[in-house]
Amino acid sequence: MDYTEIITTIIVTIIAPCLIALTRSALAYLSASVASERLAAVLSDVDSAVATVVDSLTQTVVADIKAATLDGKLSDEDAQNILSSAISMTKNYLRVETKQYLQREGVNIGDYLADKIEAAIAARKDGR
Repeated sequence: MDYTEIITTIIVTIIAPCLIALTRSALAYLSASVASERLAAVLSDVDSAVATVVDSLTQTVVADIKAATLDGKLSDEDAQNILSSAISMTKNYLRVETKQYLQREGVNIGDYLADKIEAAIAARKDGR
């Protein structure tokens, strides 16, 4: 056996499988990193859309309805109508990619946005 055959055998039996394993690990890491970045972008898009809608509705619709009532409070029906409008408006603000991501992950977008909107309203009331 000459040196060329020995080196070829070493490369084929030891180095090549190690390189394949390293490549697979690198691809898995990159895939996880991309997924994490996508999730961060989706969450950021949702938070931004919710904040925009809550701010907008608080300054317009809610203020008008409160001013029109004797006690300055929203009725349950008014609150539900405003929440429905907020969900619809927020969906319109979301990027197509965000909606597709949430649907692909099996998220009920309406329920998810309702929770996010209610949390944003509560945070706004608490002054956060």
